[in-house]
Amino acid sequence: MTNPSISPEGQRALQDGAVLRKKLARAAAIGRANGLGYEVFGALTFLFAMAGPDWIHLAQGALVVAVGHFQRKEAPRLERGLPEAARAMSRNELYLMFGLAIYCLARLLILTPETTGRPLDPRLAQASGIDLEGLTKSIHTVLYSTLLIVAVLYQGGLALYFRRRVPLAEQYQREVPEWARETLGSL
Repeated sequence: MTNPSISPEGQRALQDGAVLRKKLARAAAIGRANGLGYEVFGALTFLFAMAGPDWIHLAQGALVVAVGHFQRKEAPRLERGLPEAARAMSRNELYLMFGLAIYCLARLLILTPETTGRPLDPRLAQASGIDLEGLTKSIHTVLYSTLLIVAVLYQGGLALYFRRRVPLAEQYQREVPEWARETLGSL
């Protein structure tokens, strides 16, 4: 169905713009949803860390909340096709990835159970018949190694995903006339 008041070139611009905008809107929705998740998870981390106070987890919670806030702030800009928003969202994911990677590496190499934990009661280890210190070390290593791998894959993958939206946003700005972008934005 065509609109007789819009020229064929105008209709084509709207159709092409709608295809590009749909891809950008999907990326913006992913950024918005992840941002909300980051804000919630970061706030919970921050609140639990305040009970300590545990300065490392307070900083980690603040980082996650900040990244979530900025992702949600940039999402509408990406939906409007602004290339800088896609770049900023990619950088935000990299900041989070590096922050989590540094945290995990510190927990694996410096803040190990031997350096941060209280020694286990030898009677408990003896009564259980299990090497509880070895078990604690193994769980610690598996936990922080897994978190490191997940952070690199997930945040790194999202950084790449948003970075790949930059050319789409540039194409949207370059090829879709402003009137068509405004029309599509009002729908």
